[in-house]
Amino acid sequence: MRGGRGKKGASEPGSRPQARPGKPLVGGAAATFCSFLGFFCAVTLGVCACRANPPKIRPPAVAGQFYPADPAKLEAAVKNFFEKAPRKPGERAEALLVPHAGYAFSGQVAADGFAQAPSDFSRVFILTANHNPGARYHGVSLDDSDIYHVPGADITVAPLTRKLIENPLFLVNEPANSMHMVEVELPFLVELGKQAGNEGFEIVPMVLGTLNDAEIVEIAEILHRQGGEKPLYVFSLDLSHYFPYERAVALDRSCLDALLAKDRARVSRCTTDSTDRNSLLLILLELARVRGLEPDLVTYKNSGDVTGETDRVVGYAAVAFRPSTSSLAPNERAALLDLARKTLTQFVTRRVTYSPSEEELKRFPSFYRARATFVTLKKGGFLRGCIGSLQPSRPLWLDVRENTIAAASQDRRFSPVTEEELGNITVEISILSPLRPLAVAPGEEVTRLLRPGIDGVVLSFRGHRSTYLPEVWEELPDAEEFLSRLCRKQGSPAGCWKSGEASFETYETVHLGPG
Repeated sequence: MRGGRGKKGASEPGSRPQARPGKPLVGGAAATFCSFLGFFCAVTLGVCACRANPPKIRPPAVAGQFYPADPAKLEAAVKNFFEKAPRKPGERAEALLVPHAGYAFSGQVAADGFAQAPSDFSRVFILTANHNPGARYHGVSLDDSDIYHVPGADITVAPLTRKLIENPLFLVNEPANSMHMVEVELPFLVELGKQAGNEGFEIVPMVLGTLNDAEIVEIAEILHRQGGEKPLYVFSLDLSHYFPYERAVALDRSCLDALLAKDRARVSRCTTDSTDRNSLLLILLELARVRGLEPDLVTYKNSGDVTGETDRVVGYAAVAFRPSTSSLAPNERAALLDLARKTLTQFVTRRVTYSPSEEELKRFPSFYRARATFVTLKKGGFLRGCIGSLQPSRPLWLDVRENTIAAASQDRRFSPVTEEELGNITVEISILSPLRPLAVAPGEEVTRLLRPGIDGVVLSFRGHRSTYLPEVWEELPDAEEFLSRLCRKQGSPAGCWKSGEASFETYETVHLGPG
């Protein structure tokens, strides 16, 4: 959030109250008790079990402003957010981009993001950009507290944090650490952990100063290496600030489109509350590259969607980074093509649905992950049937099996495949990444945003929807012709893609075959 302009705390989406010196609930009481008991021990026993240095506790900075100060009310609010949050099918997210404004404005968007994560995480890295205008530094500020306290919970700061401070890239800048951006994410983590009885996780709070390209890469490598067994990476960020509604949506959608496309150059130019050319987002992209994660937009809203006030809004997004489908090993790819071939053969020759054994499936755990796929049949190099799914709703192996049967018997452009043809038919499988909206600003040419050979495209127009896989670019390399054919495929006029009523989504694929 950028500079505080209001005096009402969470009643304004852009307000940023400074941290207040709170009284550590554990540390202060423990120190007083130890002081008394120490005198008693010295007189009577000469031994005292109290620790000489009580834990350093970081008190809440914005309880009662950004979120409820009463523990019961806070828990109820967060539970309510989670109950409304969508849980999209697919692999649980290892990294999240979530907002950090007052819960009245961005709480639901944040919960939508956290709902995509596993609940059994053990170490959580929370990264945010420096928001304190009085703190200027190069590197990454780590909080050397032992405990973060929020109403109803104490969260342990990982011992790793103090070890990292030995690296010259890291430092402790208390003014930067005093802000709200890490703190507001903690109640969501606490509630998410409760879902699995996981109350023993630890956090590594990190506030970014200025960074160069080499340091961005180094930080991503450190996050990857120090993740431990069950890491979760939380990137705390708000989008554009104080623009009129339509302008804010255009800026935010353009930024999210660049992030989902993993376009570093465009991401560095995003309008966000991240400082230093969006180092936060660049670290996120580098971490995603190292760990093989794919971005998936969960929710986008701005404060105007909540309050109805559209003159000056703040943008919020939840983006989940999930394990990539491209992680399929060669033997997994071969097995999936073999499954499709057996399915095709048994269905065409005997009208029997092929069922792989449980033992066969157990050899390939990735087959149980929900994936969206297309199955393409070709005869003599020409299309003979193609059916698929745009959203993941069932395990990979099952989606491939059902789409193979559908491609052979339900593609209305072709008659059903016959037994005599089988020897001349090849099978290809396309595994789709999550769909991402393509943000097209007024007057912007959509053809400039498409990546021929990489992007599959979904075109929606007046209730009709059609798609072409990335492989179709080989036959239609011209973007205008590609889109015109896509219009005609759904029964719309060839120029429908030029209309302001048209909307676009893109995706990438992992291509298997022919087999």
